[in-house]
Amino acid sequence: MSCDTPLVENGELDPLLFPKWNRLEFLELHNNNFTGTIPSEIGLLVDLVELGLSSNRFHGFVPSEIGNLTNLDGLALHRNYLSGSIPTSLGLANLTSLRALDLSENYFSGYLPQWQNPSEFGKLNKLAVLDLSSNQLVGEIPKQLSRLTRLYQLNLSNNQLSDQVPPEIGELSSLEDLDISENKLSGQIPGRLGECSKLRNLCLKKNNGSIPFQLRNLYLCRVY
Repeated sequence: MSCDTPLVENGELDPLLFPKWNRLEFLELHNNNFTGTIPSEIGLLVDLVELGLSSNRFHGFVPSEIGNLTNLDGLALHRNYLSGSIPTSLGLANLTSLRALDLSENYFSGYLPQWQNPSEFGKLNKLAVLDLSSNQLVGEIPKQLSRLTRLYQLNLSNNQLSDQVPPEIGELSSLEDLDISENKLSGQIPGRLGECSKLRNLCLKKNNGSIPFQLRNLYLCRVY
């Protein structure tokens, strides 16, 4: 594909590119040195299936126009300097095809969304991989996570999450990998996690909780 506009101007993505790329289905720009904010014009790429902007130096809020990319199957924004509250800075309500969401290793802050409000994450019922690790998230792990019944990988590690792990997490019957390590969680880990028969990796280290005997049901699971 030819284009008269350079990809980068002073280290930042040139927003004039995106109207010319309106038929793109895959955009992978990992491991570059892009700086600045993610242009709101990225919302013009309505045919995108995969968007990967990880391992750059993007900062600031994620444009809500990403919510226009209703065909997205995978969104990878990890290893940047992005900030803001996850529910308010991302226009994710329309991304009903999304299967993988990686926002790890950024500076997102505030509470995890409660998943009961359709304007937040309530419609992401196809989500299989969710990685929000290594941010600055606080508060409880919302019990509404249990509505994401196709999840097989959930990583909330290295945040500042507190209180007890909700027993509803045990309803995630497809879960294979769960990492909630390096938070401020307390109390007993719910025994209902023992009902997650597909669980293979369970990482709980560097919290203040205790492990119940019910987790002995996880015969093939590595608990650490």
